[in-house]
Amino acid sequence: MNFILGTVGMIILLYFGTGYLPIAEDNRMKVAIYGGIALTILGAIGQYMGKAKPANSTSKKAATSKTTSNVPLGLYTYGEEEPALAGITYGGLKTPLAIKYSDSKGDITQREIVIHQVSMGYSRTGAIIPIAMEAFCKLRRRERTFNVPRILECTDPVTHQPITDLGAFLAPALAEIEPYRRSNLIYDVAPTKMVVRYQFRRPKFSEKPITITSIGVYQSPNGPHQTLSYIEGTLDGKTEAQRLKTARLGAASNPETGELIEDLQAYLISRATKGPYNYGNSDPNSVGVTISATE
Repeated sequence: MNFILGTVGMIILLYFGTGYLPIAEDNRMKVAIYGGIALTILGAIGQYMGKAKPANSTSKKAATSKTTSNVPLGLYTYGEEEPALAGITYGGLKTPLAIKYSDSKGDITQREIVIHQVSMGYSRTGAIIPIAMEAFCKLRRRERTFNVPRILECTDPVTHQPITDLGAFLAPALAEIEPYRRSNLIYDVAPTKMVVRYQFRRPKFSEKPITITSIGVYQSPNGPHQTLSYIEGTLDGKTEAQRLKTARLGAASNPETGELIEDLQAYLISRATKGPYNYGNSDPNSVGVTISATE
């Protein structure tokens, strides 16, 4: 419609404008019609090219910057985006690896890394799998922690062959190292309501009410010292339980009084109804049993 109105307007302007030129009356309408259509088409082409130019420059800029994507995570952790820690760590490695990695902001980059330490966790079936790696990143030129669920592709930089099973690839190197083990213990607690300040999406924190039903703690192999690793419960408005890592937990407070809970671990353990027991073992008598890497 805009094109038609513009064409008609241009024809009228040309018709009256050519009245001052030495053009025969019979030809004035032809000049106005053909000229009006031609000028309108040229104007439309110019307008299109004016819009297309910034778009091209934007896409070119995007192609040279980091790519942002909502690709599914957990390719190398059997679909688990936040696997449970097994309390088993291997250090002293010097294993090179090429990866395609999605960071916490969703930016995807190609990295060449040299792995120095691997932390193990559990898959949904209870199998022991790598879930985090401390490595020297050649892109950043410093030590970085890489979460295995965020790895999108792996390649052996020596053979240039793609890696489909990261655990199998690392197994020969891990077999030569004595792992550092900690017991990963679980307590069932009486339903406990509180408000948590949590980093659901980095880097921002938000406050949400939650009803906690269980917690996980690490127990040092050298003594009774325990460290809270996660809390698990149902957020208000949700039906499924969610596990919140203490590394992303900013604070917790009593929803009735608003007072901060200073020692969250002691507070929740005092409300324990069962435990502690090892991950995957519901026997409360299994306190302190070290989970082997072969289970």
